[in-house]
Amino acid sequence: MPKIIGTMVEDGLGSEKWVEATRYARQMLLIAQKQRTEKRETKWKQSEAQYTGDHWPSTSGVQDPTADLIVINMSFSTVNTIVPYISGADPQFMITPWSVDATLTGARAQEAWLNRWWGSLEAGAGRAVQGAAQDSLIYGDGYAKVSFTISDREGKSVGDLFADRVDPWNIWVDPMATGFHDARWVCERIRTNREELEASGAYDNIPDEFIGIGEEGVGSADELHQRPADDGKHWMDLYEFWDKVEIRLIVFAAQGDRPLKVVEGARCPIVNLTNHWLPKQPYHMGELEQIWSLQTELNKSRSQMLTHRRRNIPKFLVKSDALDAETEDALSSQVVNQMVKIKGDRPLSDVIAAVGLTPLTSEQYNVSELITRDVYEVTGVNEYLRGATPEIRRTATEASIIEGASNIKTAHKLRKVEVFTRQIAAIVLDMAADVFPLTDYEEMNMLISGRDAQAINTAMAGEHMADLQARGANPEVMVLEAQGMQMSDQTELNLGPDLFKGLYTVEVLQNSTELRNPIFKEQKYREMAVQCTQLAPVLAQYGVVLNLRKLYEQWFEASGITNLDEMFREVPQQPMMQQPQQPPGMGQQTGGGDLSSLLQGQPNLAAAMPPSAALTALNTGQNPPA
Repeated sequence: MPKIIGTMVEDGLGSEKWVEATRYARQMLLIAQKQRTEKRETKWKQSEAQYTGDHWPSTSGVQDPTADLIVINMSFSTVNTIVPYISGADPQFMITPWSVDATLTGARAQEAWLNRWWGSLEAGAGRAVQGAAQDSLIYGDGYAKVSFTISDREGKSVGDLFADRVDPWNIWVDPMATGFHDARWVCERIRTNREELEASGAYDNIPDEFIGIGEEGVGSADELHQRPADDGKHWMDLYEFWDKVEIRLIVFAAQGDRPLKVVEGARCPIVNLTNHWLPKQPYHMGELEQIWSLQTELNKSRSQMLTHRRRNIPKFLVKSDALDAETEDALSSQVVNQMVKIKGDRPLSDVIAAVGLTPLTSEQYNVSELITRDVYEVTGVNEYLRGATPEIRRTATEASIIEGASNIKTAHKLRKVEVFTRQIAAIVLDMAADVFPLTDYEEMNMLISGRDAQAINTAMAGEHMADLQARGANPEVMVLEAQGMQMSDQTELNLGPDLFKGLYTVEVLQNSTELRNPIFKEQKYREMAVQCTQLAPVLAQYGVVLNLRKLYEQWFEASGITNLDEMFREVPQQPMMQQPQQPPGMGQQTGGGDLSSLLQGQPNLAAAMPPSAALTALNTGQNPPA
């Protein structure tokens, strides 16, 4: 049975079995809609208003209609300061074999394909991760979904895979769960029309009984999602109910009793990106809920200050019978040294007197700074992360401690994005293993060049040498043949079943999705490259070989140099050339056919194992089944 896409039930959708299953799914959905409406949707609306700057509702209670109302949107800056840190760059995937029938060549090939697929605009994976990251900060949960299509192109069947952001308002989770991980089911609402569905080929001749959208009221959220206009199209709501216990998909409409589609063995392709944990709920809390009161206080404080400055202008009390119109105009004019004439012989102190103004104290003007510091403390996004210059001067030690504490909080969110990305990639590979064999995959072959091609060719050469050595081939012939394979800087990637044979684990290089300061990143890699270059001869004496090329590539990439393949050109070594003054333990034959001295520069099978745990610590995503 397929691992991810399942098997569609062709007949019998009107049977009592599937009608009852649809009724159960609809009942569970109604319960979940009611639970979310009562506990979360009010907060979601509030967070949306915070982010968009809609902080002054019509019922704000402001007594003075002439007051100046302004918004200092710390909520907006909080979200948009975190998003680039955690999802500003494309991830770098590392795939390692898991099962005994998986190969290193297959891992390197899947790694090359996955990195290329992720970077394509058509796949939409980058947009999905960034959108889900934004949703998780605003609502508390972000969602992405992997899907596929098989279309006919010039008589050839071609498969395409996509990753899309899913609006949190269109996702309902089992209310008895404590999170997405232990939910018994997940349901997604899709608003579309019959004409689009029939044109796509997903459904044919949809009966009129299925036409219609959700009723106003429980869980419809139609006050936030504009209801379709009366444009003559048959709009309808479809609900994809992913049963994670029975491992099946049931698709039903807002109207009608029987399902539109049932797929047995279909695993849920929706992935959840979480934020702050909430007890006894399947949903999470965003960044903005806890600073709502501080945000409103900041708006009111700054608005009062602005209104006071506008009104706090000099005013005078005058005798009404002492000043005529000409005198009043002269007093209010801007002419310098203008003579103002006053009638009568009364003292000036009896004619005009300045009105005493009540200035705001310095403490009142500092309230804004106090509130801002409270926001920094609650969110952990201080002036250092925002790129602002702090008003309070601190020593370098104090500044590094504050910045380090903020980076820890941001790094925690970054780890969640990496796990989220890893789960999407694992589903993509599983879906590709199911979908591509159903297509004319020869039409989708792609040419791989550069470092990806070198990695694939090196893995192929290593496996080929191991096979030849097991057969007892001549060592010199093995070396020459392996060198010929590695010298090629391109290879053809076939997306057939052989590519996905076996089980593999998907990992994401730590901090690869983080968008760092390029100057800081370049300095860090430069220091690492210089120090490792100095230590390389010493470590080589103890049998430790550093991949200096990788370090230099990371340094040059951080510096903005993209044409790396042209900068590194390897000179092939003579296979039988004796290396002078080799360090102890390097390239020495121990008798009995040790080929280490003959295979200088060839792939080391012992070193081509899963990456170091330091690279993927805390990166616990989805593992393949045993």
